Amino acid sequence: MKNKLQKIKKIVEKKMEGLGPSHDFSHVMRVYNLCKKIAKEEKNVDLEVLELAALLHDIGRKKEDLDKTGKIDHATESAKMAEKILKKFGLPKEKVER
Repeated sequence: MKNKLQKIKKIVEKKMEGLGPSHDFSHVMRVYNLCKKIAKEEKNVDLEVLELAALLHDIGRKKEDLDKTGKIDHATESAKMAEKILKKFGLPKEKVER
């Protein structure tokens, strides 16, 4: 899993190049680290799902920012992009859906 996470981190970092500091890759890593910290205090956490969700939650942000029509929602776009990435890495359907 660790190798998979590192590869996904690199994908996310590349997809988010050029974004401002409020929603760039450093934002993603702040969210990722905060999620892991909170998870230590919670019960029944699927750490794999949590880590992947934190990494991928804003991956569609650049598409929204570059969209001149205002029709692209980064949350929806991020979910679509995340699904493709997770399937590429062979995650089970139930994990992808979560």
